[in-house]
Amino acid sequence: MQQASLADQLGFDSVLLVSLDDHLDPWIVGTSIAASTKNIRLLVAQNTNHVLPTLSVKALNTLNLISGNRADLNVVTGSSRRVLSKHAKAEDHGTRYRRTKEFVEVVRALRHSPTSYHGEFFQISNMKMYPGEDIAGKANLFISGSSDEAIRIAAELGDYYLQYAVDTNTLTRNINTLKRLAAENRREVRCGMLIDVIARETSEEAWETARRIVANAPAVQKRLTRFFQNEADSQVNKANKLLYQYKEQGYVVDRHIWGGFVEISTTSALSIVGSYAEVIAAIQRYKELGIDYFLFSGYANENEIERIGRHILPFVK
Repeated sequence: MQQASLADQLGFDSVLLVSLDDHLDPWIVGTSIAASTKNIRLLVAQNTNHVLPTLSVKALNTLNLISGNRADLNVVTGSSRRVLSKHAKAEDHGTRYRRTKEFVEVVRALRHSPTSYHGEFFQISNMKMYPGEDIAGKANLFISGSSDEAIRIAAELGDYYLQYAVDTNTLTRNINTLKRLAAENRREVRCGMLIDVIARETSEEAWETARRIVANAPAVQKRLTRFFQNEADSQVNKANKLLYQYKEQGYVVDRHIWGGFVEISTTSALSIVGSYAEVIAAIQRYKELGIDYFLFSGYANENEIERIGRHILPFVK
């Protein structure tokens, strides 16, 4: 709550509320944040393998009604069959994305009640959603993922496409594919990216901080990370494992781009590392590639949000 209030004060546009086993329920947390903030939007993640789309839309519209239309939906599919199996039958990658596509189709269909839908995974008959968008307000629909399936779903059905930071060549390919598919569907879809930021007064201080985090991480955390990477079948996980080829060069992937978190993180492995001016320049390069929505994470400590908000955000918004 404190972090969200600080983000609101510092001028961030939105906060991401994740849907993970080791985090609090995003809808309940989002309701509390909405009550204690004035402007910041709430990007609530929903895993399509965990809940029905009808329940997600009801929660989304309810949160929008009580927050003054500040909630958006982030649709995620999941990367590990082992993790997904804790909630329900864990399907293969292709099946999961067929479910996600149907999930999003139902979400969009429920904007126009009453609605019926009969698919492979979801069947609804004459569903009239309450509250509806007519009184709650319209939410933005984010589609997250690094696979070709995720890009196709976003191009056809999403308002935004979100991906974890990857190497420049892969990133450019994904952006170009998204724009081409969106144009074929006569749509415009904005492209976003999640990336970690470690910014300090000097470049030396930033790099020392980054390397210290990995060096001080417990050995068991590194082993569990490798175990997850060896059994997860998502595209971002495959991309993360490629970062180990940069180990001999200190995981420096590009100018001010570092992949060291691959040893301890199962999600976002790439970071922008450098002085405030260097981080701003790196963000500008990503904007030139076609990224126009950034999700910044701060792994180092709880002060990262303040550093980004005070020293980075005013120069990149």
